[in-house]
Amino acid sequence: MDYRFLADLAAEVNIPEDGILSRVLYNDDYVRVVIFGFAPGQELTEHTSKMPALLQILSGDVKLRLGKDEVEARAGSWVRMAPNLADSWRAHRRRRCSRLSRFRSDGLLPPGLWYDTGV
Repeated sequence: MDYRFLADLAAEVNIPEDGILSRVLYNDDYVRVVIFGFAPGQELTEHTSKMPALLQILSGDVKLRLGKDEVEARAGSWVRMAPNLADSWRAHRRRRCSRLSRFRSDGLLPPGLWYDTGV
């Protein structure tokens, strides 16, 4: 198939009463898209990625630690993270977010692939 269409991205994951739920929405040689559902107070502890990543908050409020900075994010917030940037997420309210990461070790995507569409 030449495309993947999701009419309502937020509907692709249910928010659990407790814990974190993640689901891979798309994965190929160039990109991986994961959607997360966080119960209030849940935290994704500090981690890094070898590849750049994009994060979009679809609903709720979250405190993000990006390197040494802390920012408050809400529905509509968008972040591009450089490779090896330490980040962590803590949900204040029930929330959904999507994360898109590149895989290629050379850091290049094929021509014409628009990877920063705010997935």
